[in-house]
Amino acid sequence: DITSSFAFTMGLASNYDVHTNTASNGLTVNQATLTITPDGGKSKTYGQTFSAFTGSVSGLQNGEMGTATYASTGAPATANVGSYDITSSFAFTTGLASNYDVHTNTASNGLTVNQATLTITPDGGKSKTYGQTFSAFTGTVSGLQNGEMGTASYASTGAPNTANVGSYDITSSFSFTTGLASNYDVHTNTATNGLTVGKATLTITPDGGKAKTLGETFTAFTGTVSGLVNGDGGTVNYSSVGAPAAAPVGVYDITSGFTFTSGLASNYDVHPNTAPHGLTVGYGVCSLYDQTKAVKQNATVPVKFYLCNAAGQDVSSSAIVVTAVSLTPTAGSSSAQVEDSGSANPDNNFRYDSTLGPSGGYIFNLSTKGVPSAMWKLTFTVSGASFGSYTLGFGVK
Repeated sequence: DITSSFAFTMGLASNYDVHTNTASNGLTVNQATLTITPDGGKSKTYGQTFSAFTGSVSGLQNGEMGTATYASTGAPATANVGSYDITSSFAFTTGLASNYDVHTNTASNGLTVNQATLTITPDGGKSKTYGQTFSAFTGTVSGLQNGEMGTASYASTGAPNTANVGSYDITSSFSFTTGLASNYDVHTNTATNGLTVGKATLTITPDGGKAKTLGETFTAFTGTVSGLVNGDGGTVNYSSVGAPAAAPVGVYDITSGFTFTSGLASNYDVHPNTAPHGLTVGYGVCSLYDQTKAVKQNATVPVKFYLCNAAGQDVSSSAIVVTAVSLTPTAGSSSAQVEDSGSANPDNNFRYDSTLGPSGGYIFNLSTKGVPSAMWKLTFTVSGASFGSYTLGFGVK
């Protein structure tokens, strides 16, 4: 209401009957406008919780106060990448809300949620041997948010068993099992030359214990090859300077080599071994008596022969020393003493006789005194045991 009153400045109020009227509801008090405006241009990274809202409040009267509140569905850590509105509200702490026409504005797309960085880094320093399949990859994954998970995968063109010797990059990838890939800026790193393929060991080992007769050409080499992988193949080569027919009596090394027919030699560390003294070149023994004939006990057996080559040619020489070393039966394990009949064979050496054989030979007058009845072997060496031992037979009845 609007009320009225009157104060006389001249004359007397007593001379008047004063009526002070009222204008009922004559004055209207309208609401003040209160505006809350959130600031836009805010941003955060996926996985973060956003709380740094700002804004402006205008229109409060008479020192009245309150709290402006800003919110966005993009503020929680779980909000996906994208743009979100920022809304506003106001709570009075003094004064009456009814005195205000409150305008709570919105900052359209005021909060941007950016992608989180996810980094997959393979470990380098890996190695394998040619022919192996490599699967022991390792690495690190950093940047996953909100308990989200996935599988990191690592690969290399050097991983298959057929990859040649060399250095290979290790690449990475990531597959999400929970969460969205769109929420991440995924960095799949590479370990440059992270996987080294080393050479496989290829070992060629010739068999020893080979022998041939003087004048023969030896070709019956054998041996083992170990370490070939992936179906690679090749030809093994064995050789010896004692193999040709012209090689003199002696002991010779057997060497080895390998030529690839499939696969690459560069994928192997090749070890061609040697069989030391693996091939013995010995004399042939051409008998000049009947080895099947048996003599009476205490009789003398004239053991006669000449040294020959593979063609049967006489190669005997007075310079070659032939020594009888033992007597053993062809069956059983007993033995007998080697003795000569007389003094023609000092030190149990055979005597060289140029009239024996085609151009010379050897004779040992073997005593059978005390030698039991059996078929026997006389073992002898030629110019030392290093050239091997030889046997000739006879019988005692």
